[in-house]
Amino acid sequence: MAVMLLVMCGISAYFINYALSNSDRCHNHDSEWDSIAVMYPQLQRGWLINGDGDSIRIYIIASQKHTARTAVLAHGYKDNALGMMDICTMYLDSLGYNVMLYDQYAHGKSSGSMIQMGWKDRKNLIMCARKAEELFGDSIVLHGISMGGATVMMAGGDMELPHSVRAIVDDCGYTSVWDEYEGELKKQFSLPPFPVLHFTNLVNKLCLGWSFTEASAFDAVSRTKVPMLFIHGDDDTYVPTEMACKLYKAHGGRKSLWLSSGSRHARSYEDHPVEYTQKVREFLNQ
Repeated sequence: MAVMLLVMCGISAYFINYALSNSDRCHNHDSEWDSIAVMYPQLQRGWLINGDGDSIRIYIIASQKHTARTAVLAHGYKDNALGMMDICTMYLDSLGYNVMLYDQYAHGKSSGSMIQMGWKDRKNLIMCARKAEELFGDSIVLHGISMGGATVMMAGGDMELPHSVRAIVDDCGYTSVWDEYEGELKKQFSLPPFPVLHFTNLVNKLCLGWSFTEASAFDAVSRTKVPMLFIHGDDDTYVPTEMACKLYKAHGGRKSLWLSSGSRHARSYEDHPVEYTQKVREFLNQ
């Protein structure tokens, strides 16, 4: 029994390190932000410090239209704020919003070495939303892609979500960390969830303080009444398209669902930029 326990601990440590370690992360390059500042000279860079003392890197670009409307953007897994520049440009140039981007925990220049899959990140996102309200006014949309999509949904179900958040856009976020890991465990390793995922979940709870089941966008969506737009590629196999349908059904308020034709994971804007922009515009204008 002791040997089996040691083996399972070793396997769990491997999978946690495989999925959540980001020690070799791609840091944001100041030179790239310098080039963005040429396009948007109003770009500001700064830091927010959360309740745990973590430093969260933020990037703020004010609209030339002097509006109270602001989009706070959350990037995906092992990416950073630069990965949201297409969506940033959409909000700035096509929709006339202010934009705040930030590096998720353990990504880019923000604190941490272990990825939190949106669960701890939801608190940082709420902090960013409060800062955006302080700077620009009380009309905020949260927009996230992939893990960022899960982050905005988890934030939407948090009791601390400020009333200034008027809408949420989820682009290809997963229903829960458990569901996503269960699917990847089967696809990548041909393993069932028991016992590996169950034991890894327990170890993650003990070491990082949260479980794969509690990190549930599905549960959060079922609690929120903030209007939500769900976007998902109909050819997404990494975060299966049916997850978007389940999330859409779980939401009890004003909502809309767009399945982008032929798009794989996180490719909806790249494949259909005009239609994507129009779907977001129409939803937010409601």
